[in-house]
Amino acid sequence: PSLAHQTRRPPGWPEHSRRRRMASPGAGVVYGQLQDAATSRSSAGRGMAGMQEGLLAAKTWAPERNLDAFCTKVYNYYVEKGFWCIVLSRITNLVNLAFTILFSTFLLLFVDWSAVVRCNEHSCEHLLRQDVLENTTFGEGVVIMYFTIFSLYWVWSFIGFLFTLRDSHEMYEFYTERLNIRDDELPMLKWHQVLDKLVGIQDHVKICIIKNLDSLDITNRIMRKDNYMISMVNAGIFKISALCLDEHSGVFGKTLEWNIRALILDSMFDDNFSVKRFLDPLAHEQLSENLQLKNGMVRLRHKLMVMGVINFLFMPFILVFMTIYFFLKHFEELHSKTSDLGPREWTCYSRWHLREYNELPHFFEKRLRATHKPSQ
Repeated sequence: PSLAHQTRRPPGWPEHSRRRRMASPGAGVVYGQLQDAATSRSSAGRGMAGMQEGLLAAKTWAPERNLDAFCTKVYNYYVEKGFWCIVLSRITNLVNLAFTILFSTFLLLFVDWSAVVRCNEHSCEHLLRQDVLENTTFGEGVVIMYFTIFSLYWVWSFIGFLFTLRDSHEMYEFYTERLNIRDDELPMLKWHQVLDKLVGIQDHVKICIIKNLDSLDITNRIMRKDNYMISMVNAGIFKISALCLDEHSGVFGKTLEWNIRALILDSMFDDNFSVKRFLDPLAHEQLSENLQLKNGMVRLRHKLMVMGVINFLFMPFILVFMTIYFFLKHFEELHSKTSDLGPREWTCYSRWHLREYNELPHFFEKRLRATHKPSQ
């Protein structure tokens, strides 16, 4: 109905009532005002959300001082598939390590193995030794030393877990806020997709001050130390033979690889990611090149001798621990497949010999898995 029809005065109505009704807004006008108010509140809400997103985007990510470590953390976070996967994996490793230490100490210290050997269906008692810690023999003292050493190693691993927890939380924030990748999306993403996002965000998130990193720069930084290891293996530097065993027989094992990383690869780069001159941080340009080389050789020889003595002292304890850990880990496979003494796998030397430059670990493992079936 028209406004004139709505405001027409019925018979008997006073004149002032008609004027008040004509002066008051109609229902359509009130509804329009309410709708405008709701629209303005919604716009204000969207404006606040946009402002928050703008502030989040404007918040800069500080450039990294150690780009090698940063790129490696980004890659490891992708490979291990998110924050909780990393945390649960580290906790599981700590629990397994603690169980192996306690169980091996119990077997070596509290079990009377002579009584176990004499045990039969008629007599089987006193299998556990009593008052072990009161009258300690030399062998029991060695076991106590074994327990102390690996307990300290567990504490060291726990401290490393705390640092890993900090780095993983930092990567969780970086993936979520900067790359817009949630943890539940990581199993479905390829590495090149994460790499493209990492390269693409550098217009508003500065990772490197000098330039924007491309895919090759990031891969080179992740693989810097591994590329040097591949080069040294291909050059034949680690052709180690012992007794009747050649260099392909596993003499170059995990322990030797760890020592090489600790002595050479972890100490060969300076703060500018350049190779130190002859591995000698005290080298000066004023010294002749021959003298610098001689100083570097002396320092490296000294470090190798010290590490060799440390390995020799800890070798019996490590051997016992690794033997018990091996049987605990592979007992079911050893029981079901009595023809093989442990799982079939490539030796450490052959893995480095087969690996290509800039071949990331998860690509290399995928290539090795394709060889398992033909090798059987």
